Order: sequence, then structure tokens, then C-alpha cells
Amino acid sequence: MNVLEKLSTGLRHSKYLNNNYRFWNFVRPLYNRFIEVYGKNGLQRNINGRDKILVLPEFRGVSEIYEPDVWHHLMNNIKVGDKVVDVGSYIGLYAIAIGKRVGTHGKVFAFEPDPINFQSLKSHISLNLVEDIVEPINMAVADKQSIVNFQSGRNSQSSIQETYSSETISVHCVSLDEYFQEPKVDIVKIDVEGYEEKVLEGCHQILSNKHQSPRLIYIEVHPFAWEKVGTSWNTLLNLLSKYDYEVFTLDGTSPRQITWWGEIIAKKIISF
Repeated sequence: MNVLEKLSTGLRHSKYLNNNYRFWNFVRPLYNRFIEVYGKNGLQRNINGRDKILVLPEFRGVSEIYEPDVWHHLMNNIKVGDKVVDVGSYIGLYAIAIGKRVGTHGKVFAFEPDPINFQSLKSHISLNLVEDIVEPINMAVADKQSIVNFQSGRNSQSSIQETYSSETISVHCVSLDEYFQEPKVDIVKIDVEGYEEKVLEGCHQILSNKHQSPRLIYIEVHPFAWEKVGTSWNTLLNLLSKYDYEVFTLDGTSPRQITWWGEIIAKKIISF
């Protein structure tokens, strides 16, 4: 956050101006317009104190404290030259930070089906000069190639829907096995609002390859959304175990069941 933004935030929360709605209603449109012009080349955010990322002016509300536990764990495990798949990339914060770490010998595949989010993802990739490393892909990911109903315009909560409604759009969906001709992937990150198991079911070839399967899979789990797609904590953990993955939480404990929203990490068991 730059000096101007810090000053504006300080004024907004000062005891003298905090409740002066008439003043802020007058000033806000002027400030918004100024930020649009001032930040046309991006506003810098120092994410979790370690990754400087430029964001579009409309995303100036993005906090510099951003999923810190997941962020630190994931970034500490990225290696130069890694091939990383980011399923549910949103506006690209993770993809960009990973891209800067894997370097020109690595690659990040950023899947984002929401057309609104996808345009922001592409803009952020360009702003941060990682076009040759991060590839944006405007598709959903599940267990097979298809056309799916998708609820768009919900920011990071946009998701596949089982039924069509006036609030859904049709988007292309692909499995990771179908998309990648070369199955080697080093790390996968999944954030798909309940369709975690479907994504993994579409990775049979990738996960079965003993020498080229991902060493780590980061999965944001959404148990509240599992019933509608036929997933349970038991089926998800059994599927990962089938492909020789041990599952941990961020604090290193091994969950016996999953009843909470959060992050799990699947680590490949190396057998000789």
C-alpha cells in the first residue's frame, strides 16, 4: 500500500471524519477517479510481507495480509523450474507469486472459469510481467470435458452449479488429464468451492504416475458444499490415499475427518 492510500485510510478512520457521511459522499467519487488514473499501471501490494504484486485500482481493497498460513506454506515449497497448476485462480495473486518463484524454466497454469475474474487475472499477469510464465486458462476443471452451469460474478466464491438458473452461465470444463499431454506436474493448488473431489477424479493419469505425480496438492475444502456433488470427507481422503498421498493440515496434524472449511495438504508418499 502506497503513502497516498495509507493517508486516505488514516483519514477515513480518524475520529473526526469517520462518521462524516456527507463529507465522504462528496469526496469518494473524486478519490475513486483519482485512484483509477494514478493506479492505471497497478497499485503495489506487499502480500504477507514477502511478495510485491501490482493490482488493478478496483482491487485496492485486497489486504496485504492474505491467507498467510497457506501462503507461507505453499511459497516455501515452490522450487525454481516447477510446473504448477492453480485451479480456481481468481484474480491471480497466488499464480503471480508462484510464477516469480518458478522462473523462466518453470510454468504456472492458472484455470479460472468466471469471465469477469478471468479478465482481471489476465490484466494482473500482464501488469506483473509474468506473461511468459503464467498461462491463464478460461475453463472450469472437474472430472471430464463438458459444458457446465456456472454462477459468475461472486468474486472468489463463483462456482459450478448442478442446475441451470437465470443466475448461471455456460462455461467449458475440462479434466486435467485431458488438458495435459505431458502428465508431469510438481504442485497442484485447488480452490473450487466444493468440487475438490471432481478435480482429483479427473487427474487419474497425473496422480498415478509414480515418478511425475505432484509432490504436493493444496486443497481448500468446502464440506458445506459436498452433499450436492456426492462428496464426503471419507471419499475425498480415500481417493487421496488410493494415489499414495498422506493428508495433513497446515499445523502438520493428520485429520481423521473433515468437517470444517479450510486447507489440507496432500503429500506424495515416496516408495522405493
